[in-house]
Amino acid sequence: MRLYNDFSGYDSFYVCGDIHGEFKTLVYELKRKRITNAIILLAGDCGIGFEKPAHYEQLYKKLEVALEKINCQLLLYEEIMMTPNILNKG
Repeated sequence: MRLYNDFSGYDSFYVCGDIHGEFKTLVYELKRKRITNAIILLAGDCGIGFEKPAHYEQLYKKLEVALEKINCQLLLYEEIMMTPNILNKG
C-alpha cells in the first residue's frame, strides 16, 4: 500500500467508478472537459485483474504522458466483489 498525503500541487479532487477498463476513454473525457491539476480517484469496477500485470504497466505508460500534460494524478481503488454464496461458505 502506498500512502498519498500531499496533494498541494492540485486544484481539484474527483471520484469516479465503473469505468470497466476504459482508461483511454477516461483520459479522453478529462481532456474534453478541460479537467486539469486534479487528483482522479477511481473507486471500484476499474477493470483491473483480468490481464497480466505487464498489460496494465504498458497501458499506464501510454496514459502517463497524457496525464502529465494536464497535471492529473490517477489513483485506483479496486474492491473485490463477492457473491453471497461465496460469503456464506464456511
